[in-house]
Amino acid sequence: FSVIIDGAGGVWTVGANNRGQLGRNSDANVLKKVVIGTPDNKAVAVAAGSDHTVVLDEQGRVWTAGGNLYGQLGVKAGANGMLSSQPYFTQVTDGIGDTKIVAIAAGYYSTVLLDENGKVWTAGSNLRGQLGRPENAGSTAGTNGEAPANPTFAQVTGDIADVKAVGIASGMYHLVVLDENGRVWTAGQNVFGMTGRTFSGNYDATLAQAAVGKDNAKIKAVYAEQYSTFLLDDSGKVWAAGCNNYAELGLPKSYGSVKKFTNVTDGLDGAMIAAVVPGQSHITLIGVDGNAYSAGMNTRGQLGRTTDDQIVYGLTKITEGVDGVRFIDGAAGGQHTLLKDSSGNLWSVGNNDYKQLARDENKDTQNANSTFGKITAEINSDYSLDDLKDRQVSGDTTVTIYFKERAKIKVNYVLGGGEWIDGYTAPDFYYDGDSFTPPTADKLTKKGYLLTDWSSVTNNGVVTYYANWELRTYTVK
Repeated sequence: FSVIIDGAGGVWTVGANNRGQLGRNSDANVLKKVVIGTPDNKAVAVAAGSDHTVVLDEQGRVWTAGGNLYGQLGVKAGANGMLSSQPYFTQVTDGIGDTKIVAIAAGYYSTVLLDENGKVWTAGSNLRGQLGRPENAGSTAGTNGEAPANPTFAQVTGDIADVKAVGIASGMYHLVVLDENGRVWTAGQNVFGMTGRTFSGNYDATLAQAAVGKDNAKIKAVYAEQYSTFLLDDSGKVWAAGCNNYAELGLPKSYGSVKKFTNVTDGLDGAMIAAVVPGQSHITLIGVDGNAYSAGMNTRGQLGRTTDDQIVYGLTKITEGVDGVRFIDGAAGGQHTLLKDSSGNLWSVGNNDYKQLARDENKDTQNANSTFGKITAEINSDYSLDDLKDRQVSGDTTVTIYFKERAKIKVNYVLGGGEWIDGYTAPDFYYDGDSFTPPTADKLTKKGYLLTDWSSVTNNGVVTYYANWELRTYTVK
């Protein structure tokens, strides 16, 4: 499934909805806008797990929808229940209260929050210590061996307690945290080496610092997927660790597991990377020049390349169907990729069996869509004229200005014996929202009197103005 924020902060969803992760009950194969609390609430970030969705609004509040078997929604209702699902977005307060959140991430069955003070909060499954705290770490329960739920958010523990975090990411069974000094902290499963650390056992529920290269490169952004972790340093290089069975780390061949963070951008001839878009078993990197590079599993065309190879080794620039397009950001799922260009257009490629591409090509099938195409479904956003004046729109955007008739305010006059001058007709209404000034003294007359001002009374939407006269007197000598 796919989750999209439009330019006005509206949230749109499409695709699989087996647990209500789209935040609605109907028309799952249609890209539709969903309500996040109130119709005018604006989102600033979205994150998607295996079967749940997390939204951050502009006030720093968190909203979740979808599956809650492991407490990943951060609410107790339905946790550890096989029918646990919540098809409408609900504000999360358990554990965090009214704490203002500035960033969100979603693991497969967990949710991670970063607050304005640099503290990290987690909820959901902790089967492999991916919450970075001890509650139910490594525990299983129930007939299917599922992990106990941790439905209440709590802060992570360990050596990071006095460190200010500025970035978060979550894979299936691991957690990644970036601090203000560019250092990386990891916890969770390490079977493929995705924590970039060495420790005894298959997992560690305590966050600890991981080394990045021999000089411990300074990192500015962190990303995670199922069994992989990606780091973007301040020089535009990307470092990766974890599973590489399908060349999903972007390395030129399959290395199985990569257990130390390794530079994967050496072969890009000096290209500087601006954003990393990890999928379940594939990777897309976006350069500062707007070019995109992909590698890994390509069974459904998720790399944006028309090749018969099921696995593509080594990062190569995507060229087909995107000539002249400058990409700036993106997101990816199990077998599909979404990229955003500099004009605000969305492009999608890969599997479309649940119409998660928001395109009609090969919908409801697992056939490959191996060339990027613009999302054709309409995303309509409402702006005031003041908003529109400073908003950049692309050449493919249609701007429709709607006019509505303003209410007329009826005006009556009580002239108190006066009369209008010949040829003058006083206005009998004005439009709601406009200012109105009653006629000046030169527009009416009363023998022996001078108009000083008007008084008014409003009743049932009608304004009645009363003329106030002053007797004119003269002294004769």
